Amino acid sequence: EKTNGTIDVTFKFSGVCLAGKTTVAFEDMYSEGKKVAVHAALRDEGQTEYFPLVHTTATSNDTKDHVVGANEKVTITDQVALKALKLGTEYTLSGTLMNAKTGKPIMVNGNTITARRTFTADAREMTIPLTYTLNASELAGTTTVVFETLYSDGALLAAHADLEDEEQTVYIPEIHTTAKDQTTKINHTEANKTATIIDTVSYTNLLPGREYTVSGTLMDKETGKAVLADGKEITASTIFTPEKSKGSVDIIFTFDASVVAPKTVVAFETLTYKKIQIAVHADITDKDQTVYIPKVYTTAIADDTKDHVTEAKKDVTIVDTVSYEGLEVDREYTVKGVLMNKATGENITVNGEKVTASATFTPKEKNGTVDVTFTFDGSALEDTMIVVFETLYTEGKEVGIHAEIGDEAQTVYLPKIRTNAKDGITKIDHSEALPKATIIDIVIYSSLLPGKEYTVTGTLMNKATGEAVRIDGKKVTASTVFTAEKAEGNVDIVFEFDASAIAETTVVAFESMEYKGIEVAVHANIEDENQTVYIPDVHTTATATDTEDHVTGANKEVTITDEVALTGLKVGNEYTVKGVLMDKTTGKGLLVDEKQIVSEETFVADKADMTITLTYTLDASKLAGTTTVVFETLYTEGKEVGRHHDLTDEGQTVYIPEIHTTAADQKTEINHTKSEETATIIDTVHYSHLLPGKEYTVKGVFMNKETGEEVLIDDKPITAETTFTPEKSEGSVDVIFTFDSSLVAPKTVVAFETLEYKGIEIAVHADIEDKDQTVYVPKIKTTAIGEDTEDHIEKAKEDAVIVDTVEYKGLEVGREYVMTGKLVDKVNGEVITDAEGNDIIACETFIAETEEGSIDITFTFNSSALAGKSLVAFETLYTEEKEVAVHADITDEGQTVHIPEIHTTATDKVTGDHDGVVAKETTVLDEVFYTNLIPGKEYTVSGKLMVKETGEPLTVDGKEVTAEKTFVAEEVDGSIILEFTFDSSALAGKKIVAFEDVTYEGISIGTHEDLTDEDQTISYPEIHTTAVNGTDGSKTMVLGTNVILVDTVTYKGL
Repeated sequence: EKTNGTIDVTFKFSGVCLAGKTTVAFEDMYSEGKKVAVHAALRDEGQTEYFPLVHTTATSNDTKDHVVGANEKVTITDQVALKALKLGTEYTLSGTLMNAKTGKPIMVNGNTITARRTFTADAREMTIPLTYTLNASELAGTTTVVFETLYSDGALLAAHADLEDEEQTVYIPEIHTTAKDQTTKINHTEANKTATIIDTVSYTNLLPGREYTVSGTLMDKETGKAVLADGKEITASTIFTPEKSKGSVDIIFTFDASVVAPKTVVAFETLTYKKIQIAVHADITDKDQTVYIPKVYTTAIADDTKDHVTEAKKDVTIVDTVSYEGLEVDREYTVKGVLMNKATGENITVNGEKVTASATFTPKEKNGTVDVTFTFDGSALEDTMIVVFETLYTEGKEVGIHAEIGDEAQTVYLPKIRTNAKDGITKIDHSEALPKATIIDIVIYSSLLPGKEYTVTGTLMNKATGEAVRIDGKKVTASTVFTAEKAEGNVDIVFEFDASAIAETTVVAFESMEYKGIEVAVHANIEDENQTVYIPDVHTTATATDTEDHVTGANKEVTITDEVALTGLKVGNEYTVKGVLMDKTTGKGLLVDEKQIVSEETFVADKADMTITLTYTLDASKLAGTTTVVFETLYTEGKEVGRHHDLTDEGQTVYIPEIHTTAADQKTEINHTKSEETATIIDTVHYSHLLPGKEYTVKGVFMNKETGEEVLIDDKPITAETTFTPEKSEGSVDVIFTFDSSLVAPKTVVAFETLEYKGIEIAVHADIEDKDQTVYVPKIKTTAIGEDTEDHIEKAKEDAVIVDTVEYKGLEVGREYVMTGKLVDKVNGEVITDAEGNDIIACETFIAETEEGSIDITFTFNSSALAGKSLVAFETLYTEEKEVAVHADITDEGQTVHIPEIHTTATDKVTGDHDGVVAKETTVLDEVFYTNLIPGKEYTVSGKLMVKETGEPLTVDGKEVTAEKTFVAEEVDGSIILEFTFDSSALAGKKIVAFEDVTYEGISIGTHEDLTDEDQTISYPEIHTTAVNGTDGSKTMVLGTNVILVDTVTYKGL
């Protein structure tokens, strides 16, 4: 219609094939079929149209591949490749993570996972990364695909949303495991040395064609910790390359299950790719991952004894308690048992059949017990040890066994016994008719349960009557309780009885063995000669010929006669009676010059009852303290078949007395007596082997331990004696010595004692070395000095030390003593206290190395308040907390330490008082008053003048003003004057104070240094005046008759 204008040309086509390309519209204009114009410029932007292409490659940041673990923090980066972009154009790229299975966006906590980025194209082809960060812990088993879209000016230009595109895909694997034993094919492993558990790991969502590693660890279900075998974790691993995303792989654990059982293990598995964990299955409660490794052990006991032993009888019941650990709760199990012969290792058979039993149970707890009961005829199984073997099954699979032939807990014993009786001494079939006869029946046993207690009981039967022998109406029985150390052995049954009541009787020993009160074996045959014993009889009476009684002295020659009465002899048989004197205390033969005292007589019995006399002559001078008993023994055929050996039989006994003494002070009750006017020592005489009811006299005397001679007071020995009648053979009696021990100290005395009977000395105890007879009478004296002066004088000061050297005599060497001291005021005798009011005491514990010696007692205290006092050291010696010596003499100068006190009075020599005159030469007199010095000793008084206002020494021409004088004290108390001469010109208005110090042997023993003490002080006054007219206060005076002048005097240093 017009010359110029526009017209639209519309192209309609599928642009899919043009993705990623740039197109240019070429136009031809025709008129009447003829081309009249052309526009075909490839670079003409106005003709150009862009078709962008989007391509993505998504990978995990950690693996750098299309797989990632289901972790709490996962980062996926999608590299978006773009083509056919228009330079300078702004684009927006956005993406979403999609679930490959559902085709829907992945949701985490209700939110989609997206990314977005806006950019301006600076090239026609670009790669833009989009990053997705998410919590993938709940996404195990998920395959995610990244969808991307490209926008410009709000218009969708391109998209990449292909659920099948592997390049856009990231796999999040998931694994599950199923663990089973290789042998049983179930979740139970037997506790063998070599066990194999196969854990089948099922995986999904793996990226095929990649190499993965599965690693496993067996965990303790109870503790949640790794199971250890020989200190090491049980692990396994395998490497595989899956062909498909889903599949399974086996992890094989091989280990020693015997050291692990009983335990429930759970297989934890971890899947890694490039050593990065991408999946894990570690659920301690997962039954599929769980394998049980049970342990069984058994305790078999007989039903009757409730122990591992029973009688071989018709109806034997054995209950085997099978203890199990590590079972699966609510699973059915069966325990099957069989009895084995311990000796042969083969099955026990009864009537040709094995003895078996079983029990099926379903446990409600992993640990518990179940009983398997065997009942069978055991009468043919005497002397057999049975072992129970048990096997645990579930689902028909053997999962546990306890089959140890040497296991005592699995063993039941069926014992057997035999017996053999002999006399305990003769070892033949003759016993002595003594009050204490012994028949030993040897019981031989086999197949006893070791370590258990058994009782064998025997009864003596009268062979003639077949009835039990009775003494005083009671059967003669014996029993012993023993513990078998081994299955086979023997034990002696000892019958101890009064055979004198059944002399001439032939007895047969019947035996019965019991366990827990149940008879398990018997041996009782009245015709068995091995069980038969014959019993003769013997009686004796012994006396001393000198006393015609059962007592004699320890004399040079003693004769004892024994009348031996024999009954129940075999007429025509030769016998020998042998006798020996015995020591009643030791039960052994009495020896004189290392020889026994014996007598014997051989004869042929012409009748059943006979009396034989035996005589014993001996030197008893060395047998004091002996009670002898005559033992007689009857022999035939060289065997002892009768005896009278009774140490308690007074008829056979003769006494030879002995004494010992123990001396102790009556007050201290120990072997130390204090030195005092009236001391009492009690010597307790212990006697033994006296014939009771007789009168005896004990006499004692004190001996000097050092000289071995009698202790004398006024030329007389110290003696004591007492007469007594003992009620018993052994006892004691006191001999009391009373004397003035102060006349004896220091001395060690020994009490000698003599025992008389009928005026005859029959026992003596006179051992100068006997500690029990010894009493110590100690004595001490002391010397107290000041530690610094080393003399009896000490300064009043805060840290005063007095050393009291205590000399002792008459102590017991090796004994512990305590020396305790206190300080006493010499004037009033009261105990001195320190500045804090505490008693001043000291003590030392020591062990006497010699009888005589010394020890230092050190008093350390504050004596500041004790100036002018004299202190006396009192010392007391203790042992076993008993006071045994004292030195407390208030007048003893050796015990005394003096603490001086000094005071001073300073005056001006000119004025005679405490006001001085300032002058070129001034003299101050300081009179030093002292108390409590030791007369005759030389002392030095040193003084110096101090400026009161400064507290510093007064110096004149750079030198301190001092004075000193040495003197010998004529009296305890006194005074001495020191003169200080100096230039006092500079002291106007000042005060000086005299300080004084008294020394002894160069050591200060008294000081008076008190700046506030007026007695020590000299004042040097200073005055200045100002005169004025009293009327008007001016310096001009008017002449007249009534003139007033006022002079104001200012003073200083008064």
